Amino acid sequence: MKKFKLLSAVAVAGLLGLSARAAAPVNYNIVTVKLTALVQTNITEDSYKLMKIKLTTKDLLNQIALEFPSNAAAITASGAQLAVSDFFTGTFTVLDKTNGVVLADASDSTNADDYELYFDYDNYIYSYSDKGSNETYGYVTVSYFDYENANDTVYFDIDGSATVNYKYTDNKDTESFKFSGVGDGEYNGNEAVVTGTAKGRGTFD
Repeated sequence: MKKFKLLSAVAVAGLLGLSARAAAPVNYNIVTVKLTALVQTNITEDSYKLMKIKLTTKDLLNQIALEFPSNAAAITASGAQLAVSDFFTGTFTVLDKTNGVVLADASDSTNADDYELYFDYDNYIYSYSDKGSNETYGYVTVSYFDYENANDTVYFDIDGSATVNYKYTDNKDTESFKFSGVGDGEYNGNEAVVTGTAKGRGTFD
């Protein structure tokens, strides 16, 4: 199973998520991430404690910027947005505050390292309804949210489930999804348990 990688020194700072955004872009789901990692840390030879780390959308954008330094200023700029074109595709994109594409593929890089970031899925079931001008699909799927930094010192694999809804009308098509799960990980050599959610919503032509 692929690793979800997402945790870094920036995460320790507990940066806040994005605030105001532009109108929803067309053909992208804007993604909001809210994760919590409990990291086991060694205080003394016979003493351990659990350190809680919050990871938000903004923290993840900072992680992406470390992997793509030539785009870093735009990725970390005010109003930058994390997006996917479709949950089942799983590839992340970074948009600016006006919904322009800053980084088309934020899931993989051409660097010879371990970096990766993506959604993945396994089995799914779905419902379907066709009411003339209103057609809907509702999926429930076994899903994964994985991140790993460049040198594999920070990563986590989150296993869980996602609900993915599509609605097609005469005026517009929409997608929304919510992933939630729990998984293991590592933060600078320390084991971690990670829980949380990732949500997305978008309009498509």
